[in-house]
Amino acid sequence: MRLPADPARRLVWASPAIPGAVHDITAARKAGLIDALTSAGVKTFADKG
Repeated sequence: MRLPADPARRLVWASPAIPGAVHDITAARKAGLIDALTSAGVKTFADKG
């Protein structure tokens, strides 16, 4: 399992449990992570997997 972490490996985000069939980007959108990162001006990278 991968958790969102900063370079020092500190957890930076946690969300409620969701079904495993939900794609990561969909889960991030529903949890508000995308909006939070955008609002904070945080640049992120993701793969298509």
